[in-house]
Amino acid sequence: MTATEPKPNYLLWPGMVFMLIGLSAVAMGTTLYFAVSDPTVAVEPDYYQRELHWDDEAALRRRFDELGWSLELRAPAEGSPRHALVLTTSLDQPLEGANVRVNAFQDAHARDALDLTCPPVEPGVYAIPAELTPPGHWTFRVTIRRGPETVSHEFESDVESVP
Repeated sequence: MTATEPKPNYLLWPGMVFMLIGLSAVAMGTTLYFAVSDPTVAVEPDYYQRELHWDDEAALRRRFDELGWSLELRAPAEGSPRHALVLTTSLDQPLEGANVRVNAFQDAHARDALDLTCPPVEPGVYAIPAELTPPGHWTFRVTIRRGPETVSHEFESDVESVP
């Protein structure tokens, strides 16, 4: 009787290739899951349309500077949890009669952006009708309409917790 020679396993190499492809797909799927389930990850809304109209948006920001208007974030008054935007003209007068919209988000939680209309509460002061929580570094994108004039301004500010 003769010894039988071992048969080469032709399925071993194709099986290893498919196993490596499957392992790669599992790794990519796991990475994708953790990337989109992270609450600190955000996608800019209407990114493509905003980029198409970037020149228009830049012109609105330049117009704000040309007019010499200024904008600052005011901390909440005592007993109030609300912040406010203070608008002044180039002559350091309160900017009255404006329609103010703000898109505000904390950089660490950009997915939870606030898109709000700010009502006037006194001359040149427009209340942000939501609490800016949690405290931290925030970005504010403000659009101001007053008569035929429309301008925009973007600024960043550190927001502290309200006692």
